[in-house]
Amino acid sequence: MIRRPPISTPLYSSAASDVYKRQDKLAVNVVVEGVETRDQASMLVRMDDRIIAQGFLYSRPVPRDVSDAQFAVGFIEPNERP
Repeated sequence: MIRRPPISTPLYSSAASDVYKRQDKLAVNVVVEGVETRDQASMLVRMDDRIIAQGFLYSRPVPRDVSDAQFAVGFIEPNERP
């Protein structure tokens, strides 16, 4: 198994910051995949609350109908179990 450093490390913070700057220039939304901890989610919200976070913090993979129902609500509460 390949281990990658957590997103909260300086390398990932720098990369996320670069993506944010491009997002702002292009006026597009960015979806960040692989968000697994509240620290990661908090870092992204501090950068820009328009960033959309996706990952096990919010939900394990689910069938399309369940996903549609989750999005119909407008948000998904973080799950404490990654």
